[in-house]
Amino acid sequence: MVLFAWWLGCSEPVRTDDTAPPSVIPTGTTPTLPAVPTMPAVPTMATLDGSPPIDVPNWPYLRPDLDVVELVRGVSTVLAVSDLGEGVEVTFLRSSVGMGRGPCGLAPNLCSALLSPEVLGVQVADASGRVEIPYDVASDEPPGAWWFQVLAHDPALGAGQSSLCEERYVALAPGESAASFSMVNEEAGLEKTYTDGNSHTGGIAWTDYNGDYWPDLFISNGGGLAHFLYRNNGDGTFTDVSDLVPKPDPLLEDAGAAFADIDNDGDEDLFIPVDNPAPMNVDYAQPRDGGPNVLYVNRGDGTFDEAAEVWGLVDPEGRRTITGVFADYDLDGLVDLYLGNWAMNAEPVGVQDNFGRLMRNVGGTFVDVTTAAGQVDNDGLDNLTSAWMDLDFDRYPELYLGNVARTDLPPNWIPDDRYYHNLGNGTFVKDMPAGVGEDAWAAMGIDIADVEGDGDWDVYITDNWDTEPLPRGNPFYRTEGGVMQANTCGESGVCTGYSAWPANFVDFDRDGFVDLWVGTQFRNEPELLLMNDGAGIFTPNTVPEFVDNAAHGGAVADYDGDGDVDIFIQNTSGDSRLYANEGIDDGHFIQWKLIGRVSNASAIGAVVRVRTGVHEQIRRVSGGDSAHSQSETILHFGLGDSDHVDEVTVVWPSGIEHRFTNTPANEVWFVDELQGAFPEALKDTVVGWSPATETLSVAVRSNFGGRTAFEVVGFGPLRYDASTRLFTADFKGISTPPGTIQVVARRGAAFELPVLLVP
Repeated sequence: MVLFAWWLGCSEPVRTDDTAPPSVIPTGTTPTLPAVPTMPAVPTMATLDGSPPIDVPNWPYLRPDLDVVELVRGVSTVLAVSDLGEGVEVTFLRSSVGMGRGPCGLAPNLCSALLSPEVLGVQVADASGRVEIPYDVASDEPPGAWWFQVLAHDPALGAGQSSLCEERYVALAPGESAASFSMVNEEAGLEKTYTDGNSHTGGIAWTDYNGDYWPDLFISNGGGLAHFLYRNNGDGTFTDVSDLVPKPDPLLEDAGAAFADIDNDGDEDLFIPVDNPAPMNVDYAQPRDGGPNVLYVNRGDGTFDEAAEVWGLVDPEGRRTITGVFADYDLDGLVDLYLGNWAMNAEPVGVQDNFGRLMRNVGGTFVDVTTAAGQVDNDGLDNLTSAWMDLDFDRYPELYLGNVARTDLPPNWIPDDRYYHNLGNGTFVKDMPAGVGEDAWAAMGIDIADVEGDGDWDVYITDNWDTEPLPRGNPFYRTEGGVMQANTCGESGVCTGYSAWPANFVDFDRDGFVDLWVGTQFRNEPELLLMNDGAGIFTPNTVPEFVDNAAHGGAVADYDGDGDVDIFIQNTSGDSRLYANEGIDDGHFIQWKLIGRVSNASAIGAVVRVRTGVHEQIRRVSGGDSAHSQSETILHFGLGDSDHVDEVTVVWPSGIEHRFTNTPANEVWFVDELQGAFPEALKDTVVGWSPATETLSVAVRSNFGGRTAFEVVGFGPLRYDASTRLFTADFKGISTPPGTIQVVARRGAAFELPVLLVP
């Protein structure tokens, strides 16, 4: 049997002739093999010392595809390769160091090999062409990354081939995890969540369409399939109200969802980017022309008008829109919108003429200001994800565009992403920081947070690139002084070898430090729950419920109001799923709902700082995050064992600031830009007594929407009805009515209401 391997620093392949029968070498050992007699060199795929590429002759099989699933402490698994020929010899390698790049015959500079590899075992493919070896993860294995690769050799042909280098993290076992989730579609009443379509169809938005401060759930869908809109009932369940958002054309291939109050009338409007005007099959070349985007303008009564054309959001060139994100880039109090376009899977291929558009809200319509704002058109690249982020805290948001890579190869890297710095005068300048934008070759999702509590935003971008060079995306750019630094995903523990799409920073265990959820594209790849140790270093935690998803979109919200944040994953070609955070921690929390008056009504771009002791956290109201999706705009902070917040600072896009001290935890606090934090009040109150039925009827509405509770002293509680946004109750058998009743709110506010006689 012939073993061969290559890695950085080897001038030629190392070969060993072992005549013993093929066997599995125990995990973690390095075999002692006999010396190799002098023989002709075995043709190999790569040498990494800079010598000319050596082509792989006569290799009749697919490139070996190493199957290595999630590694969990104390759990045994297998490493496997399929689709080889019988008798092909396979060497399994791993490394804790990583990999290097070098030339190969497949494509110059695009091959990789492990650094300082350790041989795990050697095996010969059986008649089905499959090879596998056991891999046991110790129960005390330190969490962290391992790299794996296989080297295949067909002795009959004298040909060899290597697999890609695969990175996998050792995750904590379920009993050790800091957070726990359960799938609750049935309990929540989400009966219809099936989404399908092309490779970028779908997405979700946790929008509050009826203004009761409970996050409702919108799910966009593929051609021939309807949208879904579920109204949050305020009790952990939802009601299907999808009829409120019919597609203008049922064949439209939607590509996500975003929301904002575009007309500042106090209710949230919903924007749907449309990829294609008809169902698509991505296995074939597709039309370049896109379908008209969709805009549901909220009437304020729980219904919508579709008005994309009226508001100027239908692309006059008919481009395929893939992303839309809101921000008030010029701070005029109206939210603007960036539309990212793409032409992948379309003819002609490789033509960079798919320009993005910056749409300025001028009141009643959006105007294309792409050129006037500094040519923020993305240079014609295919844009897949976009985000606004005020990295320098001057209140003027910058624009980051994550793109599909061009064909630039190392060492002549040209960043494929685009970053436009906001000059504060209505214009931008393209300003790509050194080392940024060349890591994710097919950026899919994006989110920002301050992961170590140093007061700077940090940027995470997911990637689905599954060919070399590696590491393949999921870059993590920390910032210093408002400038993104080079990728530190490896040092931070947030790289992944999986094909990643949605992602959100959330403090899932309420310890005061944001964690990271990452959704993955393929059903055999688990979603990732990466928990922050407080210094910005993340540890994988196992969530057994996160299985069999094909996540293309997803976002987060505390949908049930229990103080911990939940996840909705939008799957392609399957049912999408709501995962409830079980809250196994005992940490406190605080939440903030901001209502803009001088700034845009949605408060998009506002920043909240929360300080407990010496620890400070920051959050911002986002106009679009994750992949094709948007999370709720109520901001959530974990507080650990602190039952109050020492100081809170709210900085509005207008520049207005509010400060609060000694604020109690475990509540949603409402802040008006002009009033500041406001107390609870009642409106639309009706209290009547009917002598005919001896019934006392009570109906009240709160300025806290449905995020409160009431009891009538001496009678009983009121029930919330999300369809009317009223708290009501009928108390029977009241033969003698009181002159007034006292209604007490959960937080202690009391209201004296007169009782009227009802005929």
